[in-house]
Amino acid sequence: MAVARKRMKMKRTQICFTDRQWEVAKRLAESKGVSVGQALRDLVDAAEQSFDEWEQKRREAMWSIVGMAEGANPKAAVNHDEILYGH
Repeated sequence: MAVARKRMKMKRTQICFTDRQWEVAKRLAESKGVSVGQALRDLVDAAEQSFDEWEQKRREAMWSIVGMAEGANPKAAVNHDEILYGH
C-alpha cells in the first residue's frame, strides 16, 4: 500500500520504455498496489538513499588514508607545494 505523502509540487515528465520495461514497471506497481508513476518515484527514492550511503562510505574511505604516511618534513601537509615544486 502506498505511503501517504504530503502534497508537494511535482514535475511532470515523459519517459519511453521498451515493451519489457513497461511490463516490469506494471508488475512492480501492481505488486505494491500503486500507480506506475508512484512505483518509479519509490525506486528513485531508494536509489537516492543507496547513492547517499555509497557516497558516505567513499568519503570515509578517502579520509581513512589521511596521515598514514610519515615523512621527514612535519609541515609537508601544509607546505606541500613548496616542498614539491620549490619556492
